[in-house]
Amino acid sequence: MRKFNLISNTNKALSIFWLVAISLSIIGIAFAAAPNPGHNFTEVSGSVAQGDIMYGSAVDVLSALTKNTTATRYLSNTGASNNPAWAQIGLTDGVTGILPTANGGTGIAYFIAAGPTVARTYTFPDANATVLTGNTAVTVAQGGTGLAAITANNLIYGNGTGNALLLAPGGTTGAVLMNTAAGAPSWSLLSALPSTAGVLPVANGGTGLATLTTGNVILGAGTSNVTFVTPGTSGDVLTSNGSTWAGAAPEVRTVYNQSVTTPAAGFAADTYLVGSSVAIPATGLRAGSRYHLIFDVAKTAAGTATPILTIRFGTAGSVADTSRCAMTWTAGTAAADEGWFEVWATFRTVGSGTSAVIQCMGLVSHRLTTTGLINAGANARIKTTGGGFDSTVASSIIGTSVNGGTSAAWTITLVQAELTNLP
Repeated sequence: MRKFNLISNTNKALSIFWLVAISLSIIGIAFAAAPNPGHNFTEVSGSVAQGDIMYGSAVDVLSALTKNTTATRYLSNTGASNNPAWAQIGLTDGVTGILPTANGGTGIAYFIAAGPTVARTYTFPDANATVLTGNTAVTVAQGGTGLAAITANNLIYGNGTGNALLLAPGGTTGAVLMNTAAGAPSWSLLSALPSTAGVLPVANGGTGLATLTTGNVILGAGTSNVTFVTPGTSGDVLTSNGSTWAGAAPEVRTVYNQSVTTPAAGFAADTYLVGSSVAIPATGLRAGSRYHLIFDVAKTAAGTATPILTIRFGTAGSVADTSRCAMTWTAGTAAADEGWFEVWATFRTVGSGTSAVIQCMGLVSHRLTTTGLINAGANARIKTTGGGFDSTVASSIIGTSVNGGTSAAWTITLVQAELTNLP
């Protein structure tokens, strides 16, 4: 029996049907214009490459977003028609929320910095602090004064934790700043200053001494404390030796004498003329010291002898002193006359033994010409040089004696003498 080789017509027909149906489905899928629900990736702009991102660019249309070769780019919806595109994060509208300090932010939404035009570095302390502002006065706790304004010319002084205080000008020129008993500053005049402590040294304009001896004269000593010149002897004066000062008896450079009354009339014999003597000072004489004498004379008709003037030097102050220079004029006549005598003497040399020598000159001037005091004219001069003598004897006196000669009756009313150019 060949029973197994027989296939029913029904089965054959069914097999042919399914074969045709499957073939038609495959052909329809292969040649479909818009497959649904499947998609043909060859329609996506030349397919896709590594790193591309697929997105729907239209209904049932896929497109590829090519990868960005720059690192750290982010996907945003800034492409055409709000399509995705590569971009950097926009801080204006690309972020939300407040960046905390842990991530480099401020932690607050309202903070604006202004000023720098290039990158600057600001270093802050690693501590909590309150930032100073420009719309309020800086407090004392923040290192300020707590004052919104400071009056011109006022002084600022502390007040603990409270606002600083101001001290207005004193209003009196020369006032100085002092502290009160409470410690606050105030203005004081020098005449009203309280007692001070310590001694002001020379380096700060003081004397360096706490007391000054009464009557002493202050003498500078460089950077050392001042020294003093004591009053010394009554009549002493300050003298300089070229480097410092000391008290000493005054150097008498000129000594005077004169008559304050009318000397006795006469002069018929040698008479020491009152007011003509000058005492030699303790400092002595020197070469160039000068003696000068002038006196007036009125004579009667009596007396016709030769007038003689004698310069004397000694310790007696009288005619007992030795003559050092004598001057004799011509004889007078028996006629009343008046005139004056003048004597000059210069010490050429001075010293002990016979070292001292004086040069003398005398002048007589009278009213009459050839009669009266002398008969040799209205004026007559006599010059002479004295002999050597000792000018160093203590308490010596220089003076002049007058001898009008026998019967002379002279009246003298004015006498002036001086010793000049002393050492």
